[in-house]
Amino acid sequence: MSMARDRFLDTAASLADGTPIDWDAAGTGASSEADRRLLRQLRVVAGVADLHRSTSEEEGEAAGPPEAERGWTTTADEPVQTRGRVVPLLRPPAGQPTRAGQSEAERKLAATPPQTWGHLRLLEKVGEGSFGEVYRAYDTQLSRDVALKLLRADARTRTSLAERLLHEGRTLARVHHQNVVTVFGAEEHGGRVGLWMELVEGRTLAESVACDGPYSAREAALIGQDLCRAIAAVHGAGLLHRDIKAQNVMRQQGGRVVLMDFGAGELQHPPGRKGRVRVTGTPLSLAPEVLAGGPATARSDIYSVGVLLFYLVTGRFPVEAETLDELRAKHADQAHTNLHDARPDLPDSFVAVVERALDANPDQRYASAGALQRALARALGFESAPAFESVVGSTPNLPASARPEVLPAPSGSQPRLSLEGVRVPLFDRRRYLVWLAPAIAAVVVMAAIAFVLNERRSDPGGGAGEAVTLVAIRDLEPETDDDRYFADGFTRQLTARLGEVPGIGVVTSKPLLRDPGVAVDEAPQRVFAAGVPAQNILDALRADALLDGSARRDSDGASVTLRLVRAGVVGEPWTRTFVRRRDEIARLEQDVVTAVARLFGHQQTPQRAARLLDEAYFAYLRGRYALSRGSLADVQESLKQFRRATRLQPDYAEAFAGLAEAYIFSESLGEFQEEDARRAARYSVQRALQLNSELPEAHAMLAEIILYDDWDFERARDAYERALALNPSLEYPRARYAMFLAAEGRTAEAVEQMTRAREVNPLPGVLVGYAAMALHYADRNDEAAAMFRAALRDSPEDGRLHVGLCRVLRRVGDASGAIEHCQRALERLRWPKSRAALAQAYAASGQTSEARAILADLVKQEAAAPGGVTPFNLAAVLLSLGEPDQALDYLEEAFDVRDRACLWLRVDPRFDALREHPRFEALVQRLGPPQP
Repeated sequence: MSMARDRFLDTAASLADGTPIDWDAAGTGASSEADRRLLRQLRVVAGVADLHRSTSEEEGEAAGPPEAERGWTTTADEPVQTRGRVVPLLRPPAGQPTRAGQSEAERKLAATPPQTWGHLRLLEKVGEGSFGEVYRAYDTQLSRDVALKLLRADARTRTSLAERLLHEGRTLARVHHQNVVTVFGAEEHGGRVGLWMELVEGRTLAESVACDGPYSAREAALIGQDLCRAIAAVHGAGLLHRDIKAQNVMRQQGGRVVLMDFGAGELQHPPGRKGRVRVTGTPLSLAPEVLAGGPATARSDIYSVGVLLFYLVTGRFPVEAETLDELRAKHADQAHTNLHDARPDLPDSFVAVVERALDANPDQRYASAGALQRALARALGFESAPAFESVVGSTPNLPASARPEVLPAPSGSQPRLSLEGVRVPLFDRRRYLVWLAPAIAAVVVMAAIAFVLNERRSDPGGGAGEAVTLVAIRDLEPETDDDRYFADGFTRQLTARLGEVPGIGVVTSKPLLRDPGVAVDEAPQRVFAAGVPAQNILDALRADALLDGSARRDSDGASVTLRLVRAGVVGEPWTRTFVRRRDEIARLEQDVVTAVARLFGHQQTPQRAARLLDEAYFAYLRGRYALSRGSLADVQESLKQFRRATRLQPDYAEAFAGLAEAYIFSESLGEFQEEDARRAARYSVQRALQLNSELPEAHAMLAEIILYDDWDFERARDAYERALALNPSLEYPRARYAMFLAAEGRTAEAVEQMTRAREVNPLPGVLVGYAAMALHYADRNDEAAAMFRAALRDSPEDGRLHVGLCRVLRRVGDASGAIEHCQRALERLRWPKSRAALAQAYAASGQTSEARAILADLVKQEAAAPGGVTPFNLAAVLLSLGEPDQALDYLEEAFDVRDRACLWLRVDPRFDALREHPRFEALVQRLGPPQP
């Protein structure tokens, strides 16, 4: 997408805000006739907006009382007939002055932002509306960053808006909850009234739906549960929100759902109260009884939550209308869209919950937010997502040694958040514009956004035509032995975070995820060795740049020194040292990723939770370091460290993802029973995704669990694709995704995925093994054999590569070569499947007595220690010996115990002799229909 299109979207947004536009500057970006036509349309809209804005302001001088500022004012007995379109863009508060009515002194004062406001030091403006600005500010008393919502210095706006702002502050101050924005204070300094609160980084749910499309029922239900907790806290404080909508709910990058903007909030009143009623909020989200002039209640807030859930999964409202009268009439006729009509694919249980929340009769809705939250949890068959302060109660029934240790978060100051990607929806500027101009602007803006989004669509993990800067990362050197785990862990985190930046690919000797129980590849270690010149590494990897450097920590903080060498560039490399003091060391990651991304022209970088306790962060890095070493003792240490990290910081998503990976490793090493380890891994990865739904490694782990434990191809596909869309540089998840595609019968796509993986990381090793197996399943065995041999030249001790080559050579009729490589594999890996592969090679060469001797020994071994030899391996040997009926018996047993190898039965050439057998066909059908 061109930069011009980005500028036009900014212009359209400014138009909707009422922000002045430099049309000459905007015109410089119009490089095509289509761009110039779009600019002309925006100027027409601007002219209409100016006309209607001035008209509204003139009418506003004599308009009604200040309380009309956010909606219609009516009484319970005499509803006011209001004209105009029903959109969430309402006129300015009555009595507000025009800009033209300001004195010269007032205009100068309003145009000059203060350096300080009370004890807050203003750092930068992050938002602006018709009546004020939003600043990032530094609280000098408590040493933290905050968001400051500051009214303009205009005496005539001060009374009504100041009252509203102070009302919002007082309302928010009564509610203390994880899912409700925290307000710190509201005061007046220097003639300006302001409200300061926590910075919330992320985007509103409305922005999320507009950019990414509707949510799944499961994601919407998880968001809904968090929102219900927030609403329960609001109601528990004796308040009503009255304006629950997608624009007023934010989702942080870490996954936290935050209820914002209490400008319409009020005290709950006892039933039966009569008199004047303010109808506030967005009409399309309001309950029908409130639109009819009745009082707001807790159940009217429940209705608004139902509207929000409907919107999250459809991008629409259950009742839509052009005018307020039409909206009321549709409610009276109960003419709302059924959720199943809008999304037939949604689960019945979820739809039933939403439809009950939307019932026209308040008495038929859920009685409380807590009741709605529990219904959402039951609807999709998962436990209620635990609030951070009560995670222990939701821990599954696991062995004591396997149970994640999670305790309440320690108290402390509010986090200081980076402003990169911060969205602070404090002034809802659009509310104060008249309906016509914003409505027209919205049409133009939405058309532009649709064009932009259409251009951005791509396959999971990035389209093949995208230009990608490939960055090689060499291990950071520890400055002391005590820094070793810190340097190692930071290298892995840098690899993961930089790989999430669109347009940057990463290759390293330390992949974030790898196969359980398998030693790290030797070839990458040699390529990235400390003494190898930078340009040699760049040439070997065909990379654009190399990052290396050092890391250290001490009692005062930590520092990372980086050097960046570009391919083919002679001269001094870019060098920079990053320092963070104690209590904010985890922010080094964001500092480094942002700086490196900007070197390559990328201004936006994915955000993670900006505040982590040092001890929790160090425990996580120690866990990663231990897990990378791979021995049973190391895996046990990693479990200990990850548990410690989650205990110290219960909202640490990455630590829960690491814990899930450690449980899976521990299973492969016999630390836990398989069922216990998989259950603990499932809980940990689900918790990670509750905390951060955009954590790539958690989605990758979830895909493995869903595929191997549940045999659910559809959900596994979604999880793999989500992981790769979030971080295309994840090597092992892409390789496993390729194997998943092969299992579905999509072998050509599997080969394509491995080709893409090797474009990012051409190093030999496990990736080559996966690529060769993809070729084998695609019946391209000569290429597969050549690839295995090339990999073995670099990693001759890798037993898995020998097993793979054995299978391929047997397929092409080279029985003696197959026997040779199976024997070499057995010298390195005493796996039962390696012995089974050797037996099949013997059978193919006519040495049936040797094959039967191995078979007898495998059967005896299985009888002595069940679980060591799988029925699948026995079936493969029996079929190679010409005993199909016995082979089918064992295959059926393998299906009954869900042997993972069965997942590839559709493409596994070892069972080609059974393709036409009815019992075999029945087994393949149990895998589900093949994908086109």
